[in-house]
Amino acid sequence: MSLQSNHDRVLNSMPPWKSRQFSYKANGRTRHMADLIVQRNKVWYAQCTYMGERLRDSLKTTDKDQAIERLAELFVLVRKGDYNYIGTKCDKLLDAYDPKTDKKNKLGVLKNHVRPEFGGKTFGECNFKDWAIKVARENPKTTAVYFIGVAKAVGLPLPDWKDIPLQPQKRWNATQILSEEQVLDVIYNHIPKKHIPFCLIACYSTLRRSSIIDLRKKDVDLNEGISVIAGRTIKSDVFIPMHPKLRAAFNLIKVVPMRDDDFWFPNVKGDTVGVAVKRGFKMAGIGWASFHHFRHFGACHLINNGEDIAVVSKWLGHKDISTTMIYARVNRDKLKLASKAFDTNLRKSVG
Repeated sequence: MSLQSNHDRVLNSMPPWKSRQFSYKANGRTRHMADLIVQRNKVWYAQCTYMGERLRDSLKTTDKDQAIERLAELFVLVRKGDYNYIGTKCDKLLDAYDPKTDKKNKLGVLKNHVRPEFGGKTFGECNFKDWAIKVARENPKTTAVYFIGVAKAVGLPLPDWKDIPLQPQKRWNATQILSEEQVLDVIYNHIPKKHIPFCLIACYSTLRRSSIIDLRKKDVDLNEGISVIAGRTIKSDVFIPMHPKLRAAFNLIKVVPMRDDDFWFPNVKGDTVGVAVKRGFKMAGIGWASFHHFRHFGACHLINNGEDIAVVSKWLGHKDISTTMIYARVNRDKLKLASKAFDTNLRKSVG
């Protein structure tokens, strides 16, 4: 709750008074509120000690009557034991945050979404609930959970999950299996040419966008394959065998002689590619798709061409095969083909 909104709530719960005459007794002495504030550069500040708490807060107003009323609010917070809480500086928690897993992505969320909202503020100046609700309404469930989870891990007092109206998870349907023709149409006809090699590598390797950005020359052997440490939360060794389409994608990259530690895409920013691909899918009439659907396409393509789910799971770098099942979009033709196994087996048993 912000200082101003809390101020209004407290005033509504207290009897009216004439601000200049408002006073209280402390240690047998009558103290007038007007004597406990000072003005600096036209702004009023608290300058007193109340119940052992030293108050030097900016009252954020140039109006003396309003300043006295806000000082009264601070007194209420001191009596309730909430004063030190609202004075906690968010920056202290933000600066100390050091995630142990998925560090790059979490620090990115901190920089781009959490710090711009709470940096430079105290708890009393923040409305944590409103921010959490805004994030939940404006983002898919998984994204909102990730963003809010980072803020909670920082130590910010966000509301319980039950009080945050997360969007219902979108259900997958059979129309969301992208064919190779659809994917290539988007890549070649609806996104900037400079992003074509990057997107083709995403399709034919199934690597995440961040993993492709981090690819160095030493990670790629155009005869053998790609060897990287990848994974969003749990990092693991991933080997992607080189195949003709993947090799052709790398051959499209115009590079000067590279050293082992040089990046394949030194000037590519993930958000820029993501926006371009999202726009390209929309132009192609596939508004629900995003860059991550290149990874979905690759997984579905492998499964629908007969690869075992355990092999695909290893290819994607998943620790748990249940995660791979999220990507296992089997098309109807494949299901119809599978149904013939029942007919064959039944004929054998009857015969």
